[in-house]
Amino acid sequence: MPTREACHYDASGIYVQPHGLPFGSLALVSARLNALRQAVLNEAKRLAPAIALPMAGAVSDSEVGNAAEDAVAARQRGEVTTDSSVAADPLTMLTWLLMRPCDVLRAYEIHRRQSELERVLTIARVLAEDVDRLVVLGDGVAHVGAMAVFQCCCHPYHNELSAGERAGGPRLYFDGRHFDSDARAAILDLLPQRPSALKDERWGLVVSSAGPHGEAVAMALAEYLPRLHQACRSSEQFARRFVAIARQGDWLYRMVQEQGGGELILLPPYSQVDSFGAATMLPLAAAGVDVVRYLRGAAAMTERFRSTALGLNPVLDLAGLGHLLSANHGLARRIVTRTSPALAGLESWWQAFHLAAQSVMGTARNTPEITFAETAAATARLAGGETMQLVQLVVESSRRNLVALGKDATNSLTERVAAVENQLAEVARSAGMPLVRLLVPRASEACLGQLMQLLPAVSLCERLLQADPAQG
Repeated sequence: MPTREACHYDASGIYVQPHGLPFGSLALVSARLNALRQAVLNEAKRLAPAIALPMAGAVSDSEVGNAAEDAVAARQRGEVTTDSSVAADPLTMLTWLLMRPCDVLRAYEIHRRQSELERVLTIARVLAEDVDRLVVLGDGVAHVGAMAVFQCCCHPYHNELSAGERAGGPRLYFDGRHFDSDARAAILDLLPQRPSALKDERWGLVVSSAGPHGEAVAMALAEYLPRLHQACRSSEQFARRFVAIARQGDWLYRMVQEQGGGELILLPPYSQVDSFGAATMLPLAAAGVDVVRYLRGAAAMTERFRSTALGLNPVLDLAGLGHLLSANHGLARRIVTRTSPALAGLESWWQAFHLAAQSVMGTARNTPEITFAETAAATARLAGGETMQLVQLVVESSRRNLVALGKDATNSLTERVAAVENQLAEVARSAGMPLVRLLVPRASEACLGQLMQLLPAVSLCERLLQADPAQG
């Protein structure tokens, strides 16, 4: 990954009084942080997972007329569950998350044709060539992660662009997380229900059971699946336009195996917290997102965790400083702020990750409550007297730098944004509230991959530090 796209941080705002830390505080936990890093490296050796090869290919191209009814019947029988959830301790979870993008890339390099990533890219190319619209059904971290990356890395009005302006990629419509009839009906209104030889009148469907709310996904599938069948001339066409991403033996897996049709990709262990698997990457790749750069960004953050010294190590440094603020200074609330709309999707993704991690590891005690807020809202809360830790996400450069218009306007919009962000830093300094600036070079796949690796890793490291009886 190019150095110019490496995310970095400025912790100078954390050394304030009365609520911040004294200079040199990281040294108080340096031994524990180095021990934690070594524990992760040892755990990685212990787990030493073989490079995973795809476990399922295309299902036979048979008729699927009863598939939707089977999904509803499974829900009514209580078989739509979050089965195959794997319990884990925080160290195992942290190790798996850090190694996940590295393993995906390593498999791609060694077993290119048989790797998970090659299969994702191949199916994505077929979808991009065949359909103009792609409906993505799912829930949880993988699904919301795809939404966050799509919002950040694609044109803000991607679905409004012509096929040529989208480089031939499909429009994406995300569904499956809710029971809102109006929202679903609005998407259904956009989907042709008859076969067509024209690409701009064809659509496809990707569904994943990685999330916690299988009932909502099953109900959505029951709506979309028969309509997709009606829009295909043959089972061969349907097979090109339907992809299921499921856990071995779960409700979606059984339905596809029994009814046939389409592609079936198996989810890995800990898929409920995975932002770097097929459920996230496949729709993004179809839409034109460079998922290889996204993975490389995440892998680069893992490498910095593994090899970079304290003081220059984003994961360990931020975990150590955050732990000291929570444990020794009683700042139990952490607000992550952002000004750029490109990062707005991170809030829902983080909420999904937090809930999924709790479901796997249990609720952690005495760890900070992490929420997201726009910069202006956080500034107002500080001015109102709230006490909190602050992590300020700052996108350093824009894709296009427009000049502000209006009377006496001399600054660019980027400079106006910087003024808003600097105001938060000034108010925090005046109030003596600790603030770390997390500097994101630009809203790109590589940068977002780093962020979506960094934030969970910091949280899990803090959880492990809090659980350690040693004093810090």
